[in-house]
Amino acid sequence: MWKPFTKNQAIAPALQAFRELDASAFRTHVVRLNDAEQRALQFIKRALEQDSPAHLKLAIEMKQPLVEVDRLFQTLVTCEKRQELIELLLAYGLDVNEPFTLEGHRSIVRQPLVFPVGLYAARHPELWSSVSPHLDLTYTMSIQRSDQFMETHELNLLDLALLLDIEEPLTARILDRLNVHKASVGLAERLQRPASPLLLETVQTHAYLPTFLYAKHYFPFYALIGRQTTLFPDLLTETKKASCASEMFKDALLAFHNHQPGLALTWGEAYIEQLYEMGELLREIGEMDFNQMDAAYVLPEYEAIVDRLRK
Repeated sequence: MWKPFTKNQAIAPALQAFRELDASAFRTHVVRLNDAEQRALQFIKRALEQDSPAHLKLAIEMKQPLVEVDRLFQTLVTCEKRQELIELLLAYGLDVNEPFTLEGHRSIVRQPLVFPVGLYAARHPELWSSVSPHLDLTYTMSIQRSDQFMETHELNLLDLALLLDIEEPLTARILDRLNVHKASVGLAERLQRPASPLLLETVQTHAYLPTFLYAKHYFPFYALIGRQTTLFPDLLTETKKASCASEMFKDALLAFHNHQPGLALTWGEAYIEQLYEMGELLREIGEMDFNQMDAAYVLPEYEAIVDRLRK
């Protein structure tokens, strides 16, 4: 038999009591809510939105559930009292190593990324200082390689942080804890996108595998694609120390061939000048002779740049 929906009459007074920090009334009404209702009302998140340790202590006292922890970290970034709030949550039992899945359609590698939710604490240095001691720094995950069937790449926490840095800048201070790791896939993907403090620090502290090959290319190639003018000299200097340096420098020249045709025409003179500047560094540091490039493979839009670099 069909039953009409009846709203729990304790919801409204529980919300009001919590908002007004009426502890006695809140204790009375919140116990009348079932588990699903308590999860839906997210009193923990409401306390963070109030930037109020007092509200959070009340929610914790009444054992309110931790829901959507990734969003809690996002809210904490905006709080002035974030340090006290995160310490309260950690004492309450917040599991920073709880696996969180970033779905493939939101991931720049077009594959799901699974990582400890506490990695989102890297959104702010204060949060990171509190959370990082509790993180499993040995955590790794694998993704499918795009260039070899049934083969995988292993990602460590630094790789994952670099991939997450696409959504919003993360603090470069994570390298204080993650400097034991060496970036691979994360750096290759991040180099193709706008620069960030974390990207610069990763390159400047040489926290990467210099000869790592990703989708048949080395890091200098991806730096050219992303026009990483600031970090390019450091990257090339480190590349020069590798046993396969000559191969890596030649690989970088392929950025002038058939990669993403139309970019120079679309982005205009600034893009062309940045490529020219980076080509000059390839000549000076990598000792590359642009006269050796096969003109037949140079994209028409790059011909003017290559002609200048041949002089």
